[in-house]
Amino acid sequence: VTRFIEGYYPDFLPLLIDSVRRCPAMHTVWMINRCLNAKQSREELLGALKAAADDHTADKLIRDTAREFLEYQQAR
Repeated sequence: VTRFIEGYYPDFLPLLIDSVRRCPAMHTVWMINRCLNAKQSREELLGALKAAADDHTADKLIRDTAREFLEYQQAR
């Protein structure tokens, strides 16, 4: 699925960011981190990760993973 979606890069970024802000999931948080590794739309993607890390309606594992990715990406 990820490879298929990446075929639409960067056109899918607004939808991905909206999805993470609306209802973060492990897969979408992981995809944000993957896009950050490509160094595209960095500030907007970091903002989406921060929103996921701070979203208390999201599962704790998802929030923790988003926070770990955020810390890693900010240190780069």
